[in-house]
Amino acid sequence: MINDIGDKLGEIIKEAGSRADTETLKKDIPLSEQGVDSLDMANILLNIEESFNLKIPDEDVNKLNTITNIVHYIKNRQKEQ
Repeated sequence: MINDIGDKLGEIIKEAGSRADTETLKKDIPLSEQGVDSLDMANILLNIEESFNLKIPDEDVNKLNTITNIVHYIKNRQKEQ
């Protein structure tokens, strides 16, 4: 399941129009340090909400700064549903 989430997340990052090369993104380095700007990140989070049928509360947004954190967040939220 994590690979499926990671693959979908890669697609979401591409669709968000980020200039970051999704093929070379490091999983544990903040996306902001890899060329993903704040507007891209907002689009990514909106697309995550739509794609995974989640609502991301404002207090959780700052926790979602790396691919690893995002994948674990989605996985945990799906378990809750």
